[in-house]
Amino acid sequence: MSSEAKGAWAYLLSSAAAYIVYLAIVVPRLFRAPAAHVSYIAPLVPIAVASAVRPGVSA
Repeated sequence: MSSEAKGAWAYLLSSAAAYIVYLAIVVPRLFRAPAAHVSYIAPLVPIAVASAVRPGVSA
């Protein structure tokens, strides 16, 4: 498996993990409050930034 393929798989798995973490934070809040009152931006921003940053990849 090439280095690019390994990087693509790692990115796919980390993105999926970030989405699961986001859902684990937001979905329980939906059971306690109406959807219009659930704060989804506060967990979204750090998770989006963390999933966008790819260590070891130079521009």
